[in-house]
Amino acid sequence: GQANATFDVIAQDTTGVVRVHLVATMGGETYEENMEIPVRPANPAISEGGYLPAKTGTPTFVEIPGGMLEQTVHYQLRVSSSPQLQFPEGLDYLDRYPYGCAEQTTSTLFPLVYLSDVGEKISPGLFDKDRVADKVRVGVLRLMSMQTADGGLAMWPGGREDWAWGTVYATHFLVEANAAGHEVPEEFRNQLLTYLHTQLAKPQADAGTVELQAYAAYVLAIAGKPDRSAMSRLSEVMNSDLGTGQARFHLAAAWLAAGRRDLAAGLLPQALPAPRAGRELSGNIGSPIRDEALIASTLLAVDPADPRIPDLIQKLADAGRAKQWRSTQDTAFALIAIGRYLRQTKGDVPYETAQVLLDGKPVASAEDGQPLTWAAASFDEQSRSDRDSRGAVLPVPGSKLEVRLTGPAAAKGYVSWLRTGVPVKPVAASDNGLKIRRRYLDEHGKPLEALRVHSGDLVQIELTLEGSGPMEHIVVEDLLPAGLEIENPRLEGNGASLVTRTPNRQRPNSNEEPRFAAGRADMRDDRLIVVGDLTDGRAGTYVYTARAVAPGIFIVPPVRAECMYDSATNSLMGGGTFTVLAADSAKIADTGKE
Repeated sequence: GQANATFDVIAQDTTGVVRVHLVATMGGETYEENMEIPVRPANPAISEGGYLPAKTGTPTFVEIPGGMLEQTVHYQLRVSSSPQLQFPEGLDYLDRYPYGCAEQTTSTLFPLVYLSDVGEKISPGLFDKDRVADKVRVGVLRLMSMQTADGGLAMWPGGREDWAWGTVYATHFLVEANAAGHEVPEEFRNQLLTYLHTQLAKPQADAGTVELQAYAAYVLAIAGKPDRSAMSRLSEVMNSDLGTGQARFHLAAAWLAAGRRDLAAGLLPQALPAPRAGRELSGNIGSPIRDEALIASTLLAVDPADPRIPDLIQKLADAGRAKQWRSTQDTAFALIAIGRYLRQTKGDVPYETAQVLLDGKPVASAEDGQPLTWAAASFDEQSRSDRDSRGAVLPVPGSKLEVRLTGPAAAKGYVSWLRTGVPVKPVAASDNGLKIRRRYLDEHGKPLEALRVHSGDLVQIELTLEGSGPMEHIVVEDLLPAGLEIENPRLEGNGASLVTRTPNRQRPNSNEEPRFAAGRADMRDDRLIVVGDLTDGRAGTYVYTARAVAPGIFIVPPVRAECMYDSATNSLMGGGTFTVLAADSAKIADTGKE
């Protein structure tokens, strides 16, 4: 015969892998099996950092804060003889960004290639040559998967419509990567350069087209294939309404790369242009931060002695500390501009030695002005044996790190710290220019008021978004309660094809175009990630299906939505518990969480 045995499992406030050893006996026979159950937190991970100047003769203190869930915390402190100007936090943000359209793939890789000489002094592990080579190789393959029939690149792999700005930006990266010694297939590179030539041949209908063409002219020039006739035509329109300050600076850099410093200098205005007032969420996805970074980068290339440069760079770094780098492209352009500036600060007097002490005990040191990195992370008892290869064990919150420098009185040092982890307390719900709400429905579309179902039941999850007007490139990440599992609608005959509601519709059987138009959906084991556009200011919905697979009481994680090109436009909501009853049971214990 057969029978079911039920075991209650309660998750502690930690994360990791639970190992289960199952033994079954019958008569003289024994069966054994080992299983692993992942335990993940219900809150999203966050990053926070800080920056302090240091000098010889006076110690600098940094306190390790608390408030993070054990086993999720990673802490890093860096000491450098060069100003880091928001480098570590920006690089970490790009390295961890979880999505990956054409622009985001490019922005993640660009600083690793372009700033290898400077980055090694600030974040040696991030700029490890083998690591960078692997990431660039994978990134190039991903960009190749986005190529369209006309030679350009789509926003996402498999897309059919080319994205002109994203293509020029990605080609810029590939040209720099190829020059740095990374392998870029020649045919792929030449097809993209040909695409850029076709963009230069198009009519100059508006300021956006002129800005795109000026950028394309610069990329072709640094690739060794300048289109001087097109650049001359662009120079003629710079004094018209079509010649924006951003186009002027791109074109100046193009003439410099083509060997005409005189023409480049002549394009730079006496008074620096103001960056655009707002942020563009489509097209060339321009922003004030990107404009300021472009101005600084061009001045550094054309006239590195310009006295306005230090102030521009400092303002750019201050904007990063104020969380005003709101997209991957903001961050990439800002880091490239700051990196160019750092190359000019090599004349600063370096410190001789740097030492880090934890509660008075030395834990790291560096000689001859070399950078210093001290990393610590939380580990469970079973992994403490290999902690030396992964970093020190994180001290208790409240511990103090002390940085001591030696050297000439004028020597300087720069200290930065970065902490990542999952907060112990749930992240507060908030709406910032965007609103997302979630409802759980049964298979007939009726709300689950008590959030209680039986194992095997189908559950519809309705996500509703609302903005102040049309918005493009909104990414939604919805973590599932651990007792639910997504039903993939691409599979024939599963529950997702049997529900009464239709995904990505405002209501069942509606012929109306969806107000939230989903362009891409990524269904993973424990979450849904969907990217799309709000077509107007009214609420739009996206519906997908999950199945209850494990009895228990589970925390409901938050659902988050944000604009990919303005992370300050976001919404977060969640909370409560979701109960899955055993298939043959009418109730479940009200205590404990699985």
